[in-house]
Amino acid sequence: MKSIDFYVSQNIFGRKLVGLRWSYDTDFKYESYKQYNLKEYGNKLDSVVFWYNMYASLLIWGLFAVVSLFGFKFIYFFIVLYCLSLEVYQYNGYRGAYYFKPENEQGSNGNNGAVDIMDLLKGFGNVTTLFQRE
Repeated sequence: MKSIDFYVSQNIFGRKLVGLRWSYDTDFKYESYKQYNLKEYGNKLDSVVFWYNMYASLLIWGLFAVVSLFGFKFIYFFIVLYCLSLEVYQYNGYRGAYYFKPENEQGSNGNNGAVDIMDLLKGFGNVTTLFQRE
């Protein structure tokens, strides 16, 4: 069910309500209404509802994580952590798409102030490095 929510939110609601779309192959690729020299996209109410929904879903999954951890339901805790990580990943994608500028206006780092979550995760290595001896 979470994968359906992730797909619908990423490919339908984001594109139709706020004019933002993102994808990830080897790095984040952003598509924004700003590429087409539009100052605003769509209805303001749709945009407000979309962004508050993003924040609310992060808070709800965070609340579920705390409840399942203190309720000693560890199987549910790991499932909720997975869903929370998908929400953070999705929020990062939309945040990057919102701050996206076309190539001729990009800054020196190319991400326009957005935090690239994949750069943060690369610093941790992978799971197998946790079990290697030095």
